[in-house]
Amino acid sequence: TLLEIVNEEAERLKRVVGDLLEFARPRDPSVDAVNPARLLEGAALATAAAFGSRESIAIDIEPDLPDLVADEQLLRQALINLVTNALQAPGRTSAVRVSAGGEGRPLSHVCFAIADDGHGVSPDAAAKLFTPFFTTRPSGTGLGLAIVKRIAEAHHGDVSWRPLEPHGVVFTLRIPVPRLAS
Repeated sequence: TLLEIVNEEAERLKRVVGDLLEFARPRDPSVDAVNPARLLEGAALATAAAFGSRESIAIDIEPDLPDLVADEQLLRQALINLVTNALQAPGRTSAVRVSAGGEGRPLSHVCFAIADDGHGVSPDAAAKLFTPFFTTRPSGTGLGLAIVKRIAEAHHGDVSWRPLEPHGVVFTLRIPVPRLAS
């Protein structure tokens, strides 16, 4: 029993240190062509596997989304952070819904949405969501959403959230699609 506790604490500390390093040492994106469908599916399934429950994720991806010009590892980290938060949402009773779709005509952004049916975000927490070191979870580092915001901005995109009715929340990561040369 004591070894299990030590192992759990070692893993928690490893996450904390990893989050601190990621936040303290931001890097410039290393861009390449990234398939948004493959990216979202890979991040969502890897996160669900880490939680030991593939059925806890429902995936919906719009067909024929264009490739993004982005840093695949950074975007994957942002999506993993968002999916992890949704899977850990207090009060969640059904599968986390992850989706990818296009926005604008002509297409200007690919939007990744991660939704859960948990208790949602309190008014007190809403203003601090993307603030470094703010967390509502006892084991959280408070860096997950701050890292997501930094990654979105590094890709000239953004991240936002809105409440769902009757309860829950959806976070949306918007990444611009490359403009075709005229």
